[in-house]
Amino acid sequence: MKTVWIVLGILAVLGLACCGGVFLFGKGIFSAVANTNDDADRYSKQVFEKVAADWDVALLTGEGSPEFKEQVSQEALKNMFELLKTKLGKFKSVGEFIATNTQAKTNNGDSMIVVTTHASAVFEKAPGDVTMEVIKRGGTWKVLSFEVKSEALKAP
Repeated sequence: MKTVWIVLGILAVLGLACCGGVFLFGKGIFSAVANTNDDADRYSKQVFEKVAADWDVALLTGEGSPEFKEQVSQEALKNMFELLKTKLGKFKSVGEFIATNTQAKTNNGDSMIVVTTHASAVFEKAPGDVTMEVIKRGGTWKVLSFEVKSEALKAP
């Protein structure tokens, strides 16, 4: 009977050690994701405020990832910004960006983190919702997608 108690004691200690390790590992991952989301939120706000101040095509293109530059032509971006200027008016303010989706990816040895962020913005003529996808490669954030939605954009 003594052997059974010793075996059960060893199993209990191993179980507690294993649970503690899993807890610490999970806590570390949670902290890393939270820090990444905070960085993405700050980056999104910084870029949006600069771009929306004058609807600067060159600034957004400069902050764009290679994928963004491949998918969005300068002409399409210029047309979109003209529409935003006309329908929304001047940019006034934007709330805090909040990360809603975080993905870690590896493609052909290229590691990246993609974060989707959202915020509400106020413009001269109407409010709007901003969605940005930002991508981090090697410590550098870039814009992957940029979208502004507003009821004012639907009106004729």
